[in-house]
This record gives sequence, structure tokens and C-alpha cells, in this order.
Amino acid sequence: MHQIFTAAAFALTLRATAAAQSVTTTPPVGAVEAVGRVIDSAVRSRAFAGAVVAVATNGKIVFIKGYGLSDLEQRTPMTEKTVLRIGSVTKQFTAALVLRLVDQGKLALDDTLSRYVPDFPRGGEVTIRQLLSHTSGIMSYTNPKVMSQLKDAGRREWTIKDLVARITTLTPLYEFDPGTGWSYSNSGYMLLGAIIEKVTGKSYAEALKTELLDPLELHDTQVDNLAEIVPDRARGYETSKTASSGFKNADFISMGAAGPAGAMRSTAADLLKWHTALFGGQVLKPGTLELMKSPARLKDGRPSSKNRMPPAWVPETTEYGFGLFLGNIDGHATVGHGGAIFGFNTWMETFPDDKVTMLVMANTGYPAAEQIGPKVAQAWFRSAVP
Repeated sequence: MHQIFTAAAFALTLRATAAAQSVTTTPPVGAVEAVGRVIDSAVRSRAFAGAVVAVATNGKIVFIKGYGLSDLEQRTPMTEKTVLRIGSVTKQFTAALVLRLVDQGKLALDDTLSRYVPDFPRGGEVTIRQLLSHTSGIMSYTNPKVMSQLKDAGRREWTIKDLVARITTLTPLYEFDPGTGWSYSNSGYMLLGAIIEKVTGKSYAEALKTELLDPLELHDTQVDNLAEIVPDRARGYETSKTASSGFKNADFISMGAAGPAGAMRSTAADLLKWHTALFGGQVLKPGTLELMKSPARLKDGRPSSKNRMPPAWVPETTEYGFGLFLGNIDGHATVGHGGAIFGFNTWMETFPDDKVTMLVMANTGYPAAEQIGPKVAQAWFRSAVP
């Protein structure tokens, strides 16, 4: 889903190893310098061990730069080629895969969960639409209220089927009646993975690869697997007030425990390419894409935000579609999703009216990227000269 040199030396190393990467066109005047000041401030405060910041306009990369280190012990610089875990950014890939199956006529948004997972309690009351939009009411298996019932879940490998079976044992299983509220649910996306496997006859990872990743040539993007040798893979860290470097190694988490809710890895260039393809109409039919990025609604017709459960980190003005948050920064409309998993944090937003996509990928746990990302956007837009 979170040393061998002094803090002062560490900060100097971060600045020294920040290296500009290739771009496809010239960035706006002043914007790069403004973003650099934001990142320099983050470096000084030791907000992250390493990060990649990237911007695309009209589908073309105009800025991509690595800062800091992808491996503190080996002092390996973070670059545009560095592979990082993306946490819940995974959800938009899962949602898009489900919606491709809808476009192919293999399932429907209003199909019930019980059609694909027959033994799930109250599954006949839950729809695929509700699972996609976090309005199913099913308790997230990562909710602190029930985490004790899945002790050590993050330290063992799971098949999707096995973890779904464990989810059915949670008490309470539902926070509210399906369709009557909104609550962020990793359980819902694990169930979507089970539906994908049922409909396609493939593993979630293989279905994702054949339906989305290979056709779009997203070669650095996969469901992560610790056993696999991955060139340029970053190590994950958490901030530490006691370590001289300011960081410690992140705790272990099984990718089987994250699955379709948060187990993917990627690179900055691949993620920019993904948003360009998704919002450029290369993945879904126009009507389906519009549904994906439209505010979800409750059974009574109200936007799902009107009966939102905690967490408080979701702004009041933010809505949710299918695997995507819908909001704004400084009056610029946004569509995207962040991701946090032990040792990694990603912030990625597309600004549809501006035809701009921005991202910050960090090998340091929340809020490393999601705190910096909006500041990067503000700096870019306020400094860019048309």
C-alpha cells in the first residue's frame, strides 16, 4: 500500500544528484524555475528521499526531472527511468479495465456482485457501479476499525480469491446500505479484481497486461512482484526524526495484499503516456470515458459527496468518478488519483481545460508527493507564460 552520512551532507547530495532529463519540447518560460524552487524547499525539509517530477502538455512531455536518491545506501540517483510503486493510482487502471469489459459487452455497470462472486454477503444489493465509485458500503479491509481482524495481512501473499474470502468475515462488513453513502474502500477494488478474473478467465495481472499495458506499450508498468528482478527499481523509505539521514527503510508489504487496489509499479513517462491515452479516447468509448470522469451519484440522485464518510483528507469540493477524483487546484479543474503504499507516494493530476498532466512520484511514504504536488501545480501555472 511505508544513513550512513549526516543530514547536511544528505541535503547536498540530493541537490547534486538532481539531473534534468530529456524532454520533447521546450517548457514554458519561468515555470521550470518556479517548480525547482518548490522542490528545493522540499529537499531542505527532507520531505522525500527521492522524487521524479514531470509535466506533459498536449500529450508531449515538456519537463521531467529526477531529484535525490532512489537507493540511499547505494546512493543511486533518482532519474526519469526509475521504477516506483504507485499505490492507489492502480485504481484507475482497474476501473479502466472493468470499463473496457463493459464496452466489450462482457459485463454491465448495474450487474450485481452476486453474479460474479455468488457467496458474498448481500452481494445481490451491490452493483459494479457502486464498487467503482466507493458507494457499495463494503468496509475497506485497510480501515483501522477492522485491521485487527486481518492481523499480519500485509506480510503474506494472497490470491484475490483468498483475500476476498477473508473480507467476507469482517465485522462489520458494511458501513452503510449499498448506494446510500460514499466511503473509500480498498475492498471494493479487490472485488473488482475478482470480477475481472471471473469474466476474462485470466489473472488480474495478465488481464491488465493484455487489455491495457501491452496495447498502449506501457512497458515499465506492471503489477509489482518482489521476486522479479526490475532494473532501476527504487527502494522505499519513510521519514524518521531519529535517523541522521532523516529516513528509515519502509516496512514490508505483500503486493498480494494490495492487488487491484494498489499493487502496480510504473515510471513517470509511462504514467504521463497513460493519462494521454486514457483521456485522449484511446482506451474507452466516449460515453464510457465520460462516465468514468463524472461525479458518482447515490441511489437518491445526489452526488456521492453529499453523504461522505471519513476520511477527512477528501476535500468537500472533491467528487469521485470511477477510479478518479474530480477536483480543482487554484481554479483549474483536475481529474486524477494519488497513491500511497509503504515507502512510496504518487500524486498525478490531469488538468483537462489546460491540457496539462503533472505528477510527482516519491520513494517516501505519504504525504511526500501529495503534499508537494499541488504546490508544483500552483508554481507551474502561476509562472508559465503562454
